This record gives sequence, C-alpha cells and structure tokens, in this order.
Amino acid sequence: MGASRKLRRKEAREARRIENIRTENRVEVNRYKEMLYDGFLKVYLVNVALAVYDVYGNMPTRITKITQAFNQRILMAQDLEEAQKELLDKTGINFQITD
Repeated sequence: MGASRKLRRKEAREARRIENIRTENRVEVNRYKEMLYDGFLKVYLVNVALAVYDVYGNMPTRITKITQAFNQRILMAQDLEEAQKELLDKTGINFQITD
C-alpha cells in the first residue's frame, strides 16, 4: 500500500510539473505574440505618418492627429469587415484587400 501511495504522489508531482511547464509556455507564447503585434503596429504607424508626410508635406500637427486617430481605431478592436463597412457607409469607398 505504501508503494502505490508513493507512486500516486510521484505522478501528482509530475502532473503539476507538466502543468507548470504548459502554463509557462502559454505565458511565453502570449508575450511573444504581443511583442510581434506591438512591433507590427509601430512599423505600420510610422509608415502611416510617413505617408501623410509624403502627401501633405511636413505638417506635424496633421501627422500627430492622424496617427493618434489611427491608434484609437486599433484600440477599438474592430474587425476588418466592420471597418470596411464603416468606411463604405461613411465615404462610399469600398476598400477590399486581395491576395
């Protein structure tokens, strides 16, 4: 009886160890995803600012307002279809992304 109790404890410890590893891996993967997402947004936002500069010239106030509005839109977490519909409804522009 002592041996099976010892075995059950050992199996329970091993199960906890495996679960801890899985939890650590999930945390690490989520942190990596956030890092990639943040990096992508920074690159995109800087390029939006440069595109505004290319079209309108050096207008720091306009660039700041547009990049802030872009950032707010990202924080709204609107999906692509909703954003496309809103753009179409507000402007008549049907913006479709194709591969």
